[in-house]
Amino acid sequence: MSSVNLIQRFVKHLGDKCVMVAVACMLSVTLVSCDEHEHIDLNIHPGHILLKSGNVISSADYFANGDSTAVGIVFSEQIDNNHYLVVSLDELPPLQFCDSIGGMIQGTSCDLSKYDGRENTYALRGSFDEKSMHGSPLANAVSTSHPFGLTEFVPSVKEMKMLYTQRGTVNSVISSLHEQRNGFYNAVPLSADGVTGECWYWTSTEVKDNQAVQAWRVSMISGTEHESDKDIFCHARKISYYYPFGK
Repeated sequence: MSSVNLIQRFVKHLGDKCVMVAVACMLSVTLVSCDEHEHIDLNIHPGHILLKSGNVISSADYFANGDSTAVGIVFSEQIDNNHYLVVSLDELPPLQFCDSIGGMIQGTSCDLSKYDGRENTYALRGSFDEKSMHGSPLANAVSTSHPFGLTEFVPSVKEMKMLYTQRGTVNSVISSLHEQRNGFYNAVPLSADGVTGECWYWTSTEVKDNQAVQAWRVSMISGTEHESDKDIFCHARKISYYYPFGK
């Protein structure tokens, strides 16, 4: 075999090796990329406490340190590797979902399966009619933000049902907060009083088939949703999305 043929075979062999190396590198990058989407446990769980600083710590650490800067309680694991849900310590007084006697469509998703309470609340605030001077007293009562940027809003049906599943954890932490400050801490437990009806909480989700006049409430006794006229007065609980990386 000539020296020219030998060189050609060597180059071809070397080329095949390079292709194999390139494919291996691409697979490696793909695997790393996939790993980046796997759930990472940041050690934030239901019952942990959100502080005024924007940090989240366990309730054990909070009470061991004698802290007094709690503003909310985590009540969900991380959702879609994105955010956690935090419930505020205080409770809104009974308010109307909508104060228009004739009713009005206020532009929420009407979807019982979405984590979209923030978007619903924005829609409710934007539904105010300057001519009739009617809108959503409920949404207007939660137009506040924490100093570190978390926006409070009325939970959707989906989010409210998640809060229901963690009501025992949330109320346990609230009870401990009262004990820590001799009952003077501004924290109110989730109500399960079925006699007075205060177990029912507004969501920010309208009823799809009767959007103008009805919205959903959720019971803290059973976790069930109920179609209710928007003009009745009912309690509500503010929640926030917590992004561990400051999104």
